[in-house]
Amino acid sequence: MKKYTHLFLFLFVTLFTSCEDNSGDYIEQMCTNAEMNSAIKSCLNVSKDTAINRLCRPNGFTDNELHRISLPAALQPVQDTLTAHGKGYLVDTLIVRINQSCESMGNDLTAVFTSNIGSITVADPASLITGNNHAITNYHYINYNNSLATAISANFTTKLNTMGAMSCLNEMMIEYHNYTTNTVSTDLPTYVINSCLTAIYQEMMKEEELIRTDKEHRVTDILQKVFGKLVE
Repeated sequence: MKKYTHLFLFLFVTLFTSCEDNSGDYIEQMCTNAEMNSAIKSCLNVSKDTAINRLCRPNGFTDNELHRISLPAALQPVQDTLTAHGKGYLVDTLIVRINQSCESMGNDLTAVFTSNIGSITVADPASLITGNNHAITNYHYINYNNSLATAISANFTTKLNTMGAMSCLNEMMIEYHNYTTNTVSTDLPTYVINSCLTAIYQEMMKEEELIRTDKEHRVTDILQKVFGKLVE
């Protein structure tokens, strides 16, 4: 009986051990922390370049059904009122200028992202390397989205002014108050910045997934080395 008990315990321990997730241990044996951090930065840089090139070009936002930026919810009463009085063209013009402002922010976004990514060191890089298909992008969004928005705020506000979005908003509000005394307040620059960054991150997620699953998207040596280990 004792013999069978020992056998049962051996099989139980073996089965339990085999079910443990050792993917992090495995990748740590194959790559150093420095290499994994380098791969994380490379993944972020490749992903943000792809996202910015896709969106920050003529009609990149304007003609994109998924990412085209509409007016903030706070301006819905203005939109409804102006449309009802035959002034919907003012709304359409503002939407176009908002999206064109985002399309022309490519260089500024690239500079801010690149500077931020270059300063990142992840304490536990294996957890991101072996994470889900969007682990690296999600990590960056959670930890750095707010600081990126702050860093680019002044340039974005300037762009909205030079592209005529802010003057269009003022014209809309003046026209709106010809029909009502209701007050409407919105921080358009903050809304546009957050909407633009959300779109960039969503496109980054798509590219990160491809880097993880398609070797053709591992366009740097470090991406090939680190992420290649996950599928070998």
